[in-house]
Amino acid sequence: MIAEAGWRFFLDCTITGVFTTFILGSILGLEYSYKAYPAPYRERIIDPIALPVSVLGWALIGYAAAKAEAGPALVGAFMAGFALNMRPGYGRIETALGITAAVLAYLVTTGVLR
Repeated sequence: MIAEAGWRFFLDCTITGVFTTFILGSILGLEYSYKAYPAPYRERIIDPIALPVSVLGWALIGYAAAKAEAGPALVGAFMAGFALNMRPGYGRIETALGITAAVLAYLVTTGVLR
């Protein structure tokens, strides 16, 4: 009974932490995009900072999902939130590539792809 309560507490703390770090990353990404891009919308431009942050963050989320580890999920949520919540019109390509990296990381970590 105590072990189950401890596991539940760990899970609740992890979920709360992931949401919190995602929100902090979102705020930072929004601030960054407003300072970096004065135009309200720009098409087909890949941000050189947001791309590696997004790909690495989403890959960490995929890895964390496969291994059920909290640490990579917290860092990955922060990094994914950075690119996902840039100002409208920015961060779409970076997020799509990042989600692809997350799926690949999950499949490689679980052993489906070798």
